Amino acid sequence: MQSEAKRPVGKTHTYAPRNTFWAHFKAAIGHNRNLGDKVLWCLGADWQRTRHKFEGFKPLDKLFHAVLCWEWWAVAQYRFAYWVHKRGFPELGRRRFIRKLLFLQQAALLRFCYFTGKIIEGLSGARLSGEAEIGPGLLLMHTGSCGIGRGASIGCNFTMHQDANIVAGNDFGYATIGDNVTLYSGARIIGAMHIGNRARVGANAVVIHDLPADCLALGAPARPIQPGERPAPYPASRQMRDFLSTLILSGELEKVGQHRYRDVSTGEIITFDYEGAEEAGQQ
Repeated sequence: MQSEAKRPVGKTHTYAPRNTFWAHFKAAIGHNRNLGDKVLWCLGADWQRTRHKFEGFKPLDKLFHAVLCWEWWAVAQYRFAYWVHKRGFPELGRRRFIRKLLFLQQAALLRFCYFTGKIIEGLSGARLSGEAEIGPGLLLMHTGSCGIGRGASIGCNFTMHQDANIVAGNDFGYATIGDNVTLYSGARIIGAMHIGNRARVGANAVVIHDLPADCLALGAPARPIQPGERPAPYPASRQMRDFLSTLILSGELEKVGQHRYRDVSTGEIITFDYEGAEEAGQQ
């Protein structure tokens, strides 16, 4: 018998995926996919609440009102700005060229976001910081001067009417707001505090303290009123104390000692024993 021809013995090659330029680039592009899905989901929930404003309209009228609904475009601009500000970068090792490309992309997105934000702000009057955390179902009822600061943390189904604002206090802290909260026209939330679920802040109310859940807050400063409850008395001593707290939070007064305050604009020293005044009012 003839001997079988032996196959040449050589090295075996395995074709494993190589860490090429395009593999790293695709990984960098897909790094923020979960963030994009979250933003789109929130945007869909926002639209589901906004579209109820057009119920009863004819199809053509509904399309016309939706295109010119500037408060909706303000919400959409916020979601886009949130996506831009929260984007992360994967670990690329020594791939400096890809890292530079991503930095250039981020710089271009930030400038484009700023440009479109200014246009929407001029058309709608709403300024929603892209660094704020707002849950799904955000609804702006009307156009007008309203704003949400960069450090605010807000739950789902938040409703804001015109001229309502959430701003930082004297300590640069922002509020933490629960779910299904409503701010009516002219309401202000100033400083770091907690507002419970389903709370409602009435028109022109100024919130500088925590609010419990399921309450209606009225007045300046705002006081919680439970359903069916009569407003609590508001003695003059408490009015003076709250007025003093408001001046300190606004930066017009500076505390320099026990019961001693300095007028920031004039430098005058004011002595006010508000604790003694409150005790006198309770007697």
